[in-house]
Parts: sequence; C-alpha cells; structure tokens
Amino acid sequence: MRQKLYTILIALAALAMYTSASAQTAAVGDKFKADNLYYVITKLSPAEVEVASQHNGSPRWDETEMPTGDVVIPATVRYNEIDYAVTAVRDFTFNECGGLTSLTIPRTVRSIGLYTLAREAFSLTQFIVDEANPDFLSEDGVIFNKDTTILVAMPAGKTGSYTMPNTVKRIRRYSCSKARISSINFSNSLEVIEYMSFSGCKNLTSLSFPATVTTIEGFAFIGCSSLTTITLPEGLTSIEDHAFSDCIGIASITLPASLTSIGKGAFINWKALTAFTVADGNPAFSSDDTGALFNKDKTTLLQIPKGNKSITAYTVPATVTGIEYPGFTGCDNIINITLPEGLTSIGDEAFLGCGRLKEINCLVADPESITMGADVFIYIPKGTAENPCILKVPVGSKEKYAAADQWKDFMPGIVEEGTGLASLTSHGIRVWGGKGVIKIVPPNFLKGEFGADVKVYDLTGTLVRTLPLGGGDILVANIPAGKYIVKIGDAAEKVVVR
Repeated sequence: MRQKLYTILIALAALAMYTSASAQTAAVGDKFKADNLYYVITKLSPAEVEVASQHNGSPRWDETEMPTGDVVIPATVRYNEIDYAVTAVRDFTFNECGGLTSLTIPRTVRSIGLYTLAREAFSLTQFIVDEANPDFLSEDGVIFNKDTTILVAMPAGKTGSYTMPNTVKRIRRYSCSKARISSINFSNSLEVIEYMSFSGCKNLTSLSFPATVTTIEGFAFIGCSSLTTITLPEGLTSIEDHAFSDCIGIASITLPASLTSIGKGAFINWKALTAFTVADGNPAFSSDDTGALFNKDKTTLLQIPKGNKSITAYTVPATVTGIEYPGFTGCDNIINITLPEGLTSIGDEAFLGCGRLKEINCLVADPESITMGADVFIYIPKGTAENPCILKVPVGSKEKYAAADQWKDFMPGIVEEGTGLASLTSHGIRVWGGKGVIKIVPPNFLKGEFGADVKVYDLTGTLVRTLPLGGGDILVANIPAGKYIVKIGDAAEKVVVR
C-alpha cells in the first residue's frame, strides 16, 4: 500500500513539473496554429489568446494556409497542454480570406478588430454569434453589439435590400465595406456613419438618410460608383474628407441648411454632377448660377461641378480670395479661367486634370502674394508641351511670374495682357490709339499724384516706350499697329493702334 501511494505521488509531481515546464515555455506574444487558425497569446494567467492572421503584414496569409468555407472560432484552444480562452479577433485577421462562406464567433470573444471580417470574401453570406456572448449578437447574418446600437460587421456577400434595426445609432468603421447590397434602409435612430463604413459598395443605387444623422465620417461611401441619388437630411451638420468620393453617377446634390462642415474632397470625382444646390438659410455655404460651391460670403471657391459641360469659360468672382481643393479638379471641359485681383491662396491640386485649359488670365500683379498648395497646375499642358495653356498676367509682372514657383512652369507661354491695375479712365485720364500713334490727355494734377513717367508695353510685356509726364497732352508717335498697355503709376489702360 505504501509503495503504491509513493508511486502515485511521484506521478503527480512529474505531471506538475511537466505542466509547469509547458507553461514556462509559453510567453505573451507567442503565435501558434491550432486546426486551421492562428492565435497570439495575450495572457498567461488567466490563459487567453486572440485569433490572428498567419503573418502580421501583407500578405497576411499564404495561399495554402488561408481559412476557407464555414469557419468556426472555438471558445477555447489547447496549446502545450494548456487551455486558452479565445477572447478577441484581431484587426485584419480574415481581411484577405476570399473563400469564407460563414464565420462563427464564440461566447468568449469580447473584441472584434477593425477591417477584420473578410472584406474580400464575396461568398461570405453570414456571421453567426453564440447566443451566450455578452458583447455581440448576430441578426440576419450581421453582427451588432449586444443592445444593437452599433452595427459591427456585415458580410461582404450580402446582397439585395437590407433594413437595419431601428435601435442602431452608429455604423462602425469598415463594417459594411464592399458589401454587395443594392439598397439600405437606415435606422431611424442613426446618428453617426463612421469612417469607410460603406466604402466600395458598388451595387448601392440610392441613399436617403434619416433626420437623426448628424455626421458622415471620412471615406464613408467612397467608390459607391452606382449611386445616382443621395438625399441629405436636415439636421446633418458634418460631412468629412472624401465621404462621397468617386460616386460618379450623381448629377445633383442639395446641401441642407443645417450643414456647416464639408471636408476636403467630400464630393470629388463626381463626373455627372452638374450643380450644387444649397438650401436657403445655410450659414456656411452658397452656390452661384453655374452650380459652383462657395463658402457663405463667396470669399472661398470650394468646387466647380465637373459634369456641367456648359461651363467652358469661368470667371472666378471678384470676392474670392481663396480657391480650395478640389476647386476645378477634373473640369476637362473648361478652356478659359480668369482669376481675380484679390486672390491670395490656391489649394493643393486645385486645377488637377484640367487638360483642355488653354488660357488662364490672372489679374494678380504679384504672384508672391498668392500662397500656393502642392501641384496646383498638375497635368495641365504648359511650357514647351504640345498645345500649351497660356498664362496671361498684368503688365509689368511677367518677370515675377517667370521666377515664381509653379507659375514659371508656363514659360515661355507667359504674356502680359490685362492689367490687374486701376483703370486710367477712372482717374480722369483719356487714352486712345490712332494710326501709328497713342494719345494721352491727363488732368493738370496728374504729375503730383502718379509720378513722372508714362510707360508703354506691348502684349508680351516688353517695354517699348517711356516718356516723361508733362503738364499737357502726350503723343506717342511712330508706334507699329497692334495692342498696347499704357501704364502711369499704378493705373493702366489697353489701347489699339491701327
């Protein structure tokens, strides 16, 4: 009896030593494979793991290791004789797994990572969550938090029309990205649509948001290329950067009076867009008769509608001091643009893709007074390119433009025409051209107010004549036929000599 008891004690001690040794060989951060899934140890006591992809970077799976079909995540998994609770699914875990058809989440999972649930798996039609899970549930194949106030994930293979529960207040980032639904009925409690939540949903054809929605975050509907109508609700206050980028089929949009913030590129690359309409009473935005979008007092030009093919020449209003991205981006129908005298800033890529632009008439006398973003004139033919765009600038400013960053790229196509200066006529100075002559009739007080010289330029900006300013009429003789700019001090006038 004593010998038998001794043998049992020795066996128990050996087992304890083996178990202890096994535990000591595991460490937080270790990754291992069990069945067809990979796990990372996050805790040793209690023993916990998270489901992870095979590799940490892209590609995240070898082709032969990638899970396919109906995948069931277990509640516990054994490694080195220790049972670990599976508590989370990490970011990007199943993102590349295009062969999944269903995914089951156990009761133990408390966290589901972003962009993790098979955005490329168009055969994936349902998520199944264990009813005992305290944090998540599934309904109609879609994952929600337990009280269904947050939509967590929709399978990419879901098709047709979808109606979400009326309790949903937020749609989580990436949650419905690339889903194949053709229409969606939003919750009447919905408040926030998060970043990239419906990006790439190419089958959606229309969107109508409930009055409860206040915020549409960045890239939320980017690439929804089949959309033809969007109805924005009164109550919406913010549309963030690129929220509706590349929705190429939308012809018009009405911005509600409540909307006070529009992020950069929110409506960029709307190829069919003919007009922005701003609701009466909007305190932040306005539009003009061409359908262009401005801030309220028209000091900032925000976007020209790309699909309005009737706009071939556009004069930026004199009130505008800034042109922001996207500005004229993609307006390949415009051939002539006039920039106002008071312009002080132009944003990044504001004229990107204006490939048919033939003439820019800039009335600003000094290009250094304009703050330039990056690549303002990118992809506009200019300089020595075939059929280059000509840059027309005020008399006396050609050299400044020829030396200024980005503007100098138009050389040798920078010419001086138009003045950007006050008119001589407005100062009581009469100027006209005749046959081979230019006549100037100044008032008696002119010399003291304007200075001592009269300067005559041709339209290339070349100074062709300088005369002293006297008390009487001035005749500039022996001038070849053509167009000239007569400049006295800070005022000028264009004349034609026969």
